[in-house]
Parts: sequence; C-alpha cells; structure tokens
Amino acid sequence: MSSNNSSFIVESPPNAHEIVDLTTTTSPTLHITSPSGDDFSSITNEFTTERVCRLLSKNPENYKVIKNTKNNLTSICWNLFGIPTRKILGTEEFEPIQGFVSCESCFQTYAFSSTSGTRVLNSHTCVQKFSSGTRKRSSSESGTNHQMKLETITKSYKDVRLPEKPINIIKELTCKWVCQDMRPFSIVEDIGLENLLQEFINIGATYGKINVKNVLRGADVVAKQVYKLADDYRAELRELLKEPYENNCICVSPDMWSDPYKQISYMGISISFTDKNFIYKSVDICCRPYLQQDHTGSNILLSIQQCLEPFGLIDFDKLTFVSDRGPNLVCALRRYNTLFCYPHRLNNILKRSFFQTERQEKKKKDISSEIQSKNFTGNITANNTINSSSNDGDDSCSPSTSSSDDDDDVGKTQPLLPIKYKKNNKNELLMSKSVNDPRKMKSKDLHPSAQQIINTITRCKNLVRYVKKSGCNKDIQSNGGVALQQSTVVRWLSLINLLESIVRSYKATKRVLINRKQNSKLNGIDVEILKELIRLLKPFKHILKIVQTTNTPSLYMVLICTLMLRKTLGSFEELLEFHQSEPPTNDSIDDENSNSHAIEDTIESEGIQILRLRILELLNMMFELDVRHYASTLLHPRYRKLKDCTKTEREQTYTYIRKCMKEIEKEDKKKQQQDREPPQKKRKLAQSFLQQFEDDSDYEQSIDGDDVDGNEDFSMNLPKVDELARYSAMEIDKSTLTNNPLDFWRINQNDFPLLSRVARQIHSIPASSAAVERQFSGAGLVINERRTSLHPDQVDNILFIRSMQKMKLAE
Repeated sequence: MSSNNSSFIVESPPNAHEIVDLTTTTSPTLHITSPSGDDFSSITNEFTTERVCRLLSKNPENYKVIKNTKNNLTSICWNLFGIPTRKILGTEEFEPIQGFVSCESCFQTYAFSSTSGTRVLNSHTCVQKFSSGTRKRSSSESGTNHQMKLETITKSYKDVRLPEKPINIIKELTCKWVCQDMRPFSIVEDIGLENLLQEFINIGATYGKINVKNVLRGADVVAKQVYKLADDYRAELRELLKEPYENNCICVSPDMWSDPYKQISYMGISISFTDKNFIYKSVDICCRPYLQQDHTGSNILLSIQQCLEPFGLIDFDKLTFVSDRGPNLVCALRRYNTLFCYPHRLNNILKRSFFQTERQEKKKKDISSEIQSKNFTGNITANNTINSSSNDGDDSCSPSTSSSDDDDDVGKTQPLLPIKYKKNNKNELLMSKSVNDPRKMKSKDLHPSAQQIINTITRCKNLVRYVKKSGCNKDIQSNGGVALQQSTVVRWLSLINLLESIVRSYKATKRVLINRKQNSKLNGIDVEILKELIRLLKPFKHILKIVQTTNTPSLYMVLICTLMLRKTLGSFEELLEFHQSEPPTNDSIDDENSNSHAIEDTIESEGIQILRLRILELLNMMFELDVRHYASTLLHPRYRKLKDCTKTEREQTYTYIRKCMKEIEKEDKKKQQQDREPPQKKRKLAQSFLQQFEDDSDYEQSIDGDDVDGNEDFSMNLPKVDELARYSAMEIDKSTLTNNPLDFWRINQNDFPLLSRVARQIHSIPASSAAVERQFSGAGLVINERRTSLHPDQVDNILFIRSMQKMKLAE
C-alpha cells in the first residue's frame, strides 16, 4: 500500500534509507528557509508525525520541542504541547518544523495548523494526567477537601507498545467500519468512543475472552437508558444550581430554533453560573418543542418558565437574562433583569452601516406583493396562512430571524447607565441635508464614492452565488485558492469572511472563470477596495471572536472592546495602528510586502472614510453601555482603574457596586434573623438614659449606618474605608493575575467577603448568547436526513447529556 503524502491519518513507515538521511545532520534536505507557500507543502511532505516523533526521541541534540509562545492560547493542552524544532546547520539556533505539534513528555506528534482544534490534543494521555494533577492541586489550595474515589486510585493503565500486527488489524477494522457504515473519519478521535473501548479492554482483562454481544445492548435499550441518564443529570444539576440561585449567580440565555425537516419549533435555553468555588460554568439545559399557540411575548415567557421550573429556577428576579433584541423576546423579558447580546448588537450595526437591511426589506415587499396578487386571484387560504405566520414575527421559528432588523429601534429595556457622546462634525459628510437619522438613511443618499463600495460588496455576493451554483469552488481549490464563502445577514463574521476568501483566491478564481468564459463576473470588483474593507472590518472580527467564549467570564470585555472600537474608528491613523499591532496569522490575506505596503499607504479613500465614520456614528447611537459592563470591568483586577472612562462613569459604577454590597448585607441580616429569633430583652427597671442609647451589636450598626432617623440632613457622612475602596487601593502583582477574574476573587474572598460575592454575580453574566446558538448548531447535527424520526424529547435529552458531559470534562 502506497502512502498518501497529503494525509496525516494513515502513514506507512519509512524505509531504512530514509531514516539515515533524516537523522544525518549533513543531509541537504534538512535545510529550510522561510517556510511558506510551496515551501510549507514541501515540509509537510518531507516530515510525517511518526518521523518527527522518532527524531525527537532518538536525536535530541538536533531536534527538540519548544513552547508555543502565542498570547491567545487558553487550552490546557499547551502546557505540555509545543512546536518541534531542528537545529540549523552550522549554528546553535533551532527553527520550527511547521505543521506539527509535539508533546514535551512523550514526544507524541500530531499534524496541526491554525484551523485545527485542540480536541485531540486535550485527549492525549499526558494532558489528561496533567489536568487531573492540576485539579488536585487547585482543590488543595482552595482549602476544600475531597475524598478520592476508589475508581480514581485504581484507574491506572499500562503504557504498552504493541507490535505492528495487532495495530494493523485495528487500522483495517477501523477503515472497514467507517466505510461500511459511512461514518466520518473523525469518529475514531471521539473521547466517548475511547472511553467505551477502554472499558471493553478492562472487562476483557477481568473476565477473559467473551462475546461482545453479551456486553452490547440494542437500540431500544440504549434509547431508554438515554431517558434515565438525562433524568439523573437533571436531578444532579438541580442540586448544583441551588447555591448559585440563592446568591443571584445564574444567567439565562433563551432563543428559538426550528429544524429544517419537520419544521418543529424548539425553545432552547443555556445558562451560565458561578459556583461557590468561584468556577464559571455553562450548560445547555433544554432544547424542547415550543408548544404554545403563538409567539407572543406572554407565551414565550410561559414557555421559558416551563423549561426552567424542573431545575428549581422559579423566581425570575433572582436571574439575569441575556438575549438578542428580537421584539418578542424583549417583550417577554421586559420586566426582568436583561442584557442584550453584544455580538448581535455589533452585527446589527454592521448591517445598518452597509445597508444590508435594504435587501431584506425589498424581499419582504416582494413577498407581500406576491401575496396580494394571489389574494386578488382568489387564493384566500394561502394568503391567510402566510399572513398569520408573518404576524407572528420573524423570530417565531429560528434564532436567525429572532433578531430581526426592527430590533434596532426597540427601547423597552434601557441601560442603567446611559452614556452621551459629542457629535462629530465630520459625520456631516455622510448624508444629505434631508437625512437626519443615519439608521433611516438610504444607500442612494450616500456620496457616490461610498455607493461604489456598497455596489462592490453586492457584486462580490453575486460572484460567490454563481461560484456555488456552478460548482466552481472545487476548481478554485485545485488551482491553489480557497473556497469562496457567502455572506448572510445573520452570521456575525460572514461579510469579512466573504471578502477575505475572494482576495485570497482572486487569481485562482480569475483563471477558473476565464476557462469558463465567465470572467465578466469579476467586473467592478477591485481587490484594493476589498483589502481596505477588510482592514476596516478587522477590529470587529477580532472582537467577535474573543467575546464569544463560553468557558470563562466575558462581560468585562464589552466596555474594553467598545472603547477600542471608538478609538480605532475615530481616525485612519488609529485604524492603521490597530492593523499593524495585530500578530500575523496563517490565514492572512496580505502578501509578503504587506507590512511595508500598510506603512506607505497612509491615504484613506473617500468612500472608506465615509463608511468608517458612519459605522462610528451608528455604534454610538445603537449601542449604549450598561452599568454592569462598567462594573464587570472594574471587578477585573487588571482593569479596576477604568482607564479612559470619565469621572462620572466611575462614580456611577462605584455607586452601583456599593448598592449591590448593601443589598447583600441586608439579605444576610434577614437570613440571620430568620435563623435565630432572639428573645426580647427584659427592660431593666432602673436603667439609665445612657444605657438606652447603647448599640445592640456592632453588626446591626454596620448595616443601619447613618439611617437611624431616616433624615439625611442630620446624618454624619464620615469617610469609610469599605471593601471597594480597599480593592481600588490594593497593590496587586499583575504577573500573578490570569485572564479569568474569578481566580483573583477565589483567592481573596476572605479579604473581600461582600465585594467577592458581587463579583460572582456580575461575572456569571456572559457577553453574548453564543452558547445557545452553538446548542442549535449541535441540534442541527442531531436532526439530519437519516434521523428525521427522532423524537423531540430525545433531541432534548441528547443535547442536555452532551452539555453535561462537556461541563464535567472541563472540571
């Protein structure tokens, strides 16, 4: 069997001659310069994972593993995995072997690129051992004593290197399985399959050779067990949520979705919470069929209540909600503590900025006119059906339509801390005198130079539409390009992905279109304009990626990202500085002269300037920061000074946090009074007037403060050094801080008993509803053409068990 150089899954072992050549330091094939483009493909063809692993273990003088020094690495696997390197001939320096990562402990090597995930690396044996050791150390440092389970003590496996024959048999059986049952190749990397096979090996070691049919059960038995396991997990989660629920540390993200096959509407809910150990967790608690008659706000609220009731989440005043600005969701949650999804807001701003909503409005008008024509011809039944569905609102079925364009004008949930900004005189270039509100501005009112850019975006969409329908993407990829991606108004990063794919594949696309005599599709598409647009949208792409995390707190990023956007969009020089400060990535669209080109090209086209200022104006108009955004940033020890914020903003943030601390203090007093009802003191007969004014306890005095007589005019406002003041003046070694603010509050909760509880509440709120959006992506994988008969309750069970398993693995 010949080996395929382009595949890293199945490799044939090299012969002896190849081994000698590779391990000889004088071999000319070892010298690599500037590994990019064709050179990179030659490297990946020269090395395989087995060769790199063998060289690291047998030739440590010339090959070693170095740490991956990128700043945005958050996965635990990078504590052990690094970049394999080899010594440059004639020097003492090492150069990286691109396309691979290796374990520093056992030298196990995997193929890896910027688009690869870390799931396989996290399932590596050394990483699992490191993770378990880290959890044990963190539990001992936090002062919590956990009894070690017997199964944890006895679960140690031999690290045996098997001969080639059984390995080849397993490979062959795996290939037959994935081909016969049409399973994806990645199924062999599933952690669940690995646990199942490991348990089979344990059973075989205990009972000897047995028939596997005595162990496996049928589909009906597995389906019943799914119901049981889901119920057990729900009971477990209910107990886990009791303490965060009582301390107002739970945030709920609801949304709606419909499957594309049976068109069943689902209510999906994800929650995030911070437990008593200051650990942030996120779980998808339900994806249940929506059984209400219509999609009004009251019925949506009723559906949310029915979904949360099994978990004991009854009092909505103790919860915080994060959702998009779909009119029906806003109406349902208007009486409760609600924040809006930050990426949804940015996406709506970009839609307005580039007039993407005009096309939607035209489609709606076309549909309404078509309905009217059908009604005129006598098709009354069809007309009533469509009208009734349209009256339900665009958010009735899918998460994409739940965030409709009309949500930009929804103002029922006002932020607690509105910010006012001065108008920029430069914005007068944007519109004619007859247009006052940029949200209502039409593309025809733009300056001709800006209209040309909008038309360029439309031509790009038409090009991608033709490429997809004609099947040209395969030819473009075979010519060295990447597949062109279409832009949709409901996907947050789709517009910049569209532009980047065209720029990266422009030459390959042009060759393919010329061969098909369709090169006219490129008319009116200027690559330089596309690069300017990409540069303008780069800050949004960077922000939308970092705020969508669901494993760590993210609300504190909203204020920082908003200030950064205002600064970056304020001038072309700031935009250039941001573009140059970003580290280069493998998917960069610029050529090798990009840095010098960006420095020399300091001229901003008139159309891009108009669009940049329009985006800035819409950002200030359509998005208002909430006091909780400021509070979450202040409660991150790295940003506690609220840099670039005004004195008024800081003072209002301090007032809000102190108000929260006072509420927690009063709640504690009420609980203590309920727990112990002290007997009334017997008044002494001969009691001096001095004794009548003595304090009952120091605790009550600290709560009552100066509000004894309810008159603030005569209260003594003595300066108090409370927890917030001590936190602001605290000297903190920044080198000990992590990106997760809860790590700081877990360590310092005894020094700041009230402020740490406020931090728990604030940091349990995510910046986005990305968790429930990802749940719907998983639901789309569960419900496919081969599983249309799957019961909706089982869909809910499958997604819930999956989410609970992910939460358990993250612990």
